[in-house]
Amino acid sequence: MPEDLKKQILRCVDAGMNPLGESARQSVYYHIEKVFKVRREEIPDKPKEFIDSLRKIFGPGAETIETAIVREMEATMNLNLEDEGFVKAVEQAKKSRGLIHGSRQ
Repeated sequence: MPEDLKKQILRCVDAGMNPLGESARQSVYYHIEKVFKVRREEIPDKPKEFIDSLRKIFGPGAETIETAIVREMEATMNLNLEDEGFVKAVEQAKKSRGLIHGSRQ
């Protein structure tokens, strides 16, 4: 995945987690890295692992964070995600860049 796309996805993740506050967001990243072995920089390449870790940390509350991240991706990356989750949103971002091909393109 190109670095510019990774950075764009990470900015959306950061923005989606902004309501937690900077300290809490950094604590979540630290916990995900130490316990679930997913560094912040790996989130675009490991979206399922990231969301699974959020769900283990926040339980049902993770859905609110995931929705905020996906909404940020829709707005900043000009995607139409139709209530898709983060994993699908990352796939759509890749498709929009021609990195994943559909059945015929």
